[in-house]
Amino acid sequence: MPNSTPFTTAALDIIQKQYTGTNIHGLILGKAGLWDRYYGNLSERFQNEIVNIDTCIPQALDNFWGQRLKISRNFTAEDGTPITLSDEDFRKIIKIRTFATTWDGCVPTINLFLKNLFADRGNVHVYDGQNMTFQIVAFFPLLPWESWVFNNYDIFPHPAGVLIQVIKSDPYKYFGFNYEPFKPFNVAPMKSRKG
Repeated sequence: MPNSTPFTTAALDIIQKQYTGTNIHGLILGKAGLWDRYYGNLSERFQNEIVNIDTCIPQALDNFWGQRLKISRNFTAEDGTPITLSDEDFRKIIKIRTFATTWDGCVPTINLFLKNLFADRGNVHVYDGQNMTFQIVAFFPLLPWESWVFNNYDIFPHPAGVLIQVIKSDPYKYFGFNYEPFKPFNVAPMKSRKG
């Protein structure tokens, strides 16, 4: 089959040739130039500025993601002090709430999610107390806003009717496995070391 030009290129060439020498030719080129200048690749911009949580603009965090997930970047601490999260901190909260919409409800899945979410800070794992409680154990210092928000607002996914608590743990005070998925128990830490 002979090599041919793409249909869109051929169609544009025909249109441009058809209107060469008329004011319509200039209008078509001018409109195309304006479209490229102000809209560019609209679907790519929409993906980057609205849909992608890592790259979206602050207005999309508040007005698109925040409204859909029914979460705000503004919280109130126990003493009445207002807490306003930065864009990066609010992105983390949005990722946690988004994960809750697709989570299958099992401990290994949330452990993998938390491992990826906090990869740059240290280990974090869910401990299922087998008594309708979950503990999210962070083996790194939690920021003051994290401790308050994670424990006082419904941020982390959990099965219905299950109490969830986020705690900071000192890795040198516990005995447990250092690898996932913590076979054969699927939980850690296992036992507190005295002294």
